[in-house]
Amino acid sequence: MIMAGRVITLLFWVLVGAALLGFFPPAQGAWIIRLGALILLAHAGEVVLMQTLWKDRVKPVASDIPMVLVFGAFWLIPRLKASQQ
Repeated sequence: MIMAGRVITLLFWVLVGAALLGFFPPAQGAWIIRLGALILLAHAGEVVLMQTLWKDRVKPVASDIPMVLVFGAFWLIPRLKASQQ
């Protein structure tokens, strides 16, 4: 499930990149870009949570930040579960 989520998320970012490069009509491209901005904002919030509230559980390193920005919860959930064991 987690790997499928990562693949789908990565494909979504490829779609956003294609929209930024103009591969979609303006109306559809604008919606994809807006959705990408909202998802990026949500993932930025997850980075803040990782660096503050979950700092002791996740023990974040610098390489975790871009991974959370791209994959979001699909990157964090396995790390949080591993810390509970």
